[in-house]
Amino acid sequence: MEKSVSARRRRIFRWLRIFVGVGLLAALIFIVDVNAIASSLGRTRPEWLGLSAALIVAATLLGACNLYLLLDRKADVRIGSFLRIYWVGWATNLFMPGQVGDIAGISALLRSYGIPLHVSISRSLVDKVLSVVAIACMGALGIWLHVRSSSLENIFADLRFAAMPAVVMGLVVVLVVVLLLARILWRNSGRIGTFARHMVRDIWLTASLHPRRIAANLALSVVKMALTGLAYWCAFSALGYYDASPIAVILLAAASSLVAYIPISFNGLGTVELAGVALFGSLGIPPQTVVAAYLLLRAIVLVLACTPLALGLAVAPAKSA
Repeated sequence: MEKSVSARRRRIFRWLRIFVGVGLLAALIFIVDVNAIASSLGRTRPEWLGLSAALIVAATLLGACNLYLLLDRKADVRIGSFLRIYWVGWATNLFMPGQVGDIAGISALLRSYGIPLHVSISRSLVDKVLSVVAIACMGALGIWLHVRSSSLENIFADLRFAAMPAVVMGLVVVLVVVLLLARILWRNSGRIGTFARHMVRDIWLTASLHPRRIAANLALSVVKMALTGLAYWCAFSALGYYDASPIAVILLAAASSLVAYIPISFNGLGTVELAGVALFGSLGIPPQTVVAAYLLLRAIVLVLACTPLALGLAVAPAKSA
């Protein structure tokens, strides 16, 4: 009885997230003006759009290598096989609330390679936390500098002051994860508690025995976010807006992407666009350009993530026949 009630609640919350995301995006499009957004999309320059897609692919490949650096320390999985698994996880994440769908998908697929579930989840969690720390620091840096000086071109002149909120934001992310794990361990003494203890042990071993891999992962996470931010800048350029500084767009793109980690809609649908209008609007980018750019980027990501999977499913029956 309790299981059926719990399953019913999960279905209800799933549909609520869908309605919230679609509703927010539809309301934003209506408020900004459908005709203005359509006009912006009609002026899209394909060469800039292609460059944006190439940057997204580069950032995704870098993310796969970054996770592989932590996850497969004994070379149990070849990098080519892992890339396919990572791509499936990336596609899965597009249809999951928050930003944890990829962890579930990747961990499930890695079990066929003999990698225990607690190992893949714990190391994927470390990678996710390091990514969030990097994004949070870059986002806090961008917001602080913009609020303080209204100019992100002179980023290094005020770096001492700007670094403080960025470091605080990163420490807050780590503290929240530690508290969540501690809560799981405290409240569960059965199988869940045992699984969580195995995860905590693997996280500790990863952090203590492989500090260079941790540092490399964090540095590559910054590079990955920079490539993603440049993809945003190329999307704005594709719509005819060239005045924004690439550094400003990179940092504010990091700030807006943090909203996607709030599990109130699927992959931040609606909430990320709303944050983007507020943040990029402070750079003088018109709202219709911001919304149009986000719609283009979502379409690019959806095509890049799902096309290989669709082709694989189409080819698989032919091979088996």
